[in-house]
Amino acid sequence: MCLTWTCCFVLFPLFCLTPGHAKTYQAHIKEKFSNLWFQEARTRIHEYLDQENARKEQESLQRLFVDFLALCYCLYEMRNEDFVQWAMDFFQAVKLSIIDDADLVVSAYCLKHCSGLRTLWVSALHDFEEEDEEGSTAIHWNQVCSALITNENLREFRMSDSSLHGFTFVTLCDQLKHPRCRLQKLHLNNVSFPRGSRLFFEVLTHSPHLKCLNLSGTKLSRNAVKLLCEALNNPTCNIEELLLARCWLSVEDCSAFSQILRSSRKLLNLNVSRNYLVPGAPLLCKVLCKPDCALRVLDLGHCYLDQHCWTNLYEVLLCNKSLIHLDLTSNILKDKKLKLLCEALKEPGCHLRSLILKCLITAAGCRELASVLPVNPNLRNLQLGYNDIEDTGVKLLCEGLTHPSCRLEILGWVSCPQSHGSNQRLLPGYLFCPHQQQNSEDFESGWKCLGPQWDGGALRGPEAPRVHPAGSQVSRQLLPWGKGPVLGLRKG
Repeated sequence: MCLTWTCCFVLFPLFCLTPGHAKTYQAHIKEKFSNLWFQEARTRIHEYLDQENARKEQESLQRLFVDFLALCYCLYEMRNEDFVQWAMDFFQAVKLSIIDDADLVVSAYCLKHCSGLRTLWVSALHDFEEEDEEGSTAIHWNQVCSALITNENLREFRMSDSSLHGFTFVTLCDQLKHPRCRLQKLHLNNVSFPRGSRLFFEVLTHSPHLKCLNLSGTKLSRNAVKLLCEALNNPTCNIEELLLARCWLSVEDCSAFSQILRSSRKLLNLNVSRNYLVPGAPLLCKVLCKPDCALRVLDLGHCYLDQHCWTNLYEVLLCNKSLIHLDLTSNILKDKKLKLLCEALKEPGCHLRSLILKCLITAAGCRELASVLPVNPNLRNLQLGYNDIEDTGVKLLCEGLTHPSCRLEILGWVSCPQSHGSNQRLLPGYLFCPHQQQNSEDFESGWKCLGPQWDGGALRGPEAPRVHPAGSQVSRQLLPWGKGPVLGLRKG
């Protein structure tokens, strides 16, 4: 059953308006329809959500970025505990942007009724005073943070674009350290800490379930990095994934992290992208050459690596037996150093399975990369997006892909400039499969055009003709290994 036209007309703006406009609109509606309307709306909403496809509708609303805060205002006005509890049970993921005390009040009211949350995302844009004139601000903030321990299924907490000071910082840390907090992923992005931030890093040693810590975009002082490394060295810390993109890291910080990599067997994924690491990268590479280094994933994208760093990375690829994914996006890689890197990739001792080289590579460099494909038995994913490889470079890579000994599964060239000549097989937006019957004169090497995809396609061997549409993160994450070469495409 659908909502009546009246309810649709009145309720829909609450989901679409900004919080400020939603409050004005709600006040207008209340004045116009009085409390009788809320009772009728509650009945209609109950009937609608109780349908067989209610959860599917709710998921659809969330995908459309429904303004959860506007819904909170509506439910807060109704003040029907049973109905609010029932309605909140539909939400597994919630995103809140709290900009004033009123937002805090309604957020606290609804969150205490959420029992099925798995992901909570909060932006506290307002610098709250510890006590308002009613003395309730601290209480309501505590209720918001209490969602971390009252939701037994909550596994991921995100906070972004926020300033934590005084009681807001202490309250959050206390809840994160609580024994009933079972978070596995903690993201604090573009969040400012008070100067004495030891309390936060103590969370890492009191949270045995926490595996992923993402501080990307949060400026870390030298003291903060020191406290972070102390926590990572603690035997009770179980962090496996550490994301520190754009954290303003220094040479001293790289030295500290190199000590962590030397001693830790738990840390498997390190992202230090978008930091100026020219002086510090060699320190990381030195410890990565140690045979007991356990790191499996390293992201050095946008780190301004100079030409000396490529020699260090050559040694890493030869010596490291654990590293399987290396991201070098947006670092200048000249042909001479690319050749050096390819020599390492050809060595039997190179265990790398995924390599991202969006490094201003030209068509000339593709010859070296193509020579790697037949001889490297481990490399499965090679991303070359945003390189000016042209049709000549793609043709060279395709020759390597069709070699019987090639084990590569994903070769991506997102937004690489290509000509629009007769060789239509190079156009993005088509699915190609090798060694099958041709239906176009333009495919001289046995690649068959199966038609345009809505946003991209994939070039895959005959044993596993799977499609990965663009937007499926082909160039951002490791995909399940298949059989046969693949060339991921996306319309630019």
